[in-house]
Amino acid sequence: SGNAMLLRLIVGVEATNSGEAFLDGHARTQWVGSDVARHIGYLPQDPVLGAETVAQAIARLAPVIDTAAVLEAARMAGALRNC
Repeated sequence: SGNAMLLRLIVGVEATNSGEAFLDGHARTQWVGSDVARHIGYLPQDPVLGAETVAQAIARLAPVIDTAAVLEAARMAGALRNC
């Protein structure tokens, strides 16, 4: 399949004609939509800044921001210096 079709299968917009699409070793149909959304990111060619804070953007879809996890993710991405 092409990249666009694979993405549509993973996010659940399209269904397979036969067989199954797997994500992290589990059939896509076994995943809850909100769980899939937490693990998939989208980076457009022309990024658009949202109204949220940087911490909210990093914590993406989390109902409560875990500051330690946000800082660790920023460190791993090289977005923090001297921290």
